Amino acid sequence: MKLDNLLKKAMQVIPTEKITYKKFISNTTNDLGQKVPTYEDFENIKASVQSVSIDSMKKLELDFAKTYKVVYSLTNLNIISKDSASDLIVYNSENYQVVKKDSDWISYNGWNGVLVVRLWINQSI
Repeated sequence: MKLDNLLKKAMQVIPTEKITYKKFISNTTNDLGQKVPTYEDFENIKASVQSVSIDSMKKLELDFAKTYKVVYSLTNLNIISKDSASDLIVYNSENYQVVKKDSDWISYNGWNGVLVVRLWINQSI
């Protein structure tokens, strides 16, 4: 039994933000034999972006020198794997990389939550 999309209902009440999303397509190989990720064009999506608590950072053994957020969205955001790069996000003019699924309800309920980490300032997407 499939439930109604709970995040979609919540987004009608909870304030959401537009974030910019760049979906990973595939890797290509450059002249040096290195894999270089390619992405679709930027797309604006609605999401709920939340800070990660210190307790959660400790529990997940995250690096306290980095900035993390949790992004809840109706878009299927993908993490890095052996053969692929992760999707990228721009939030408040800062670049983030999807690193971990927090809640994966895409196939069951149409939404997911992901942990993202801010990329260094000189890393452009």
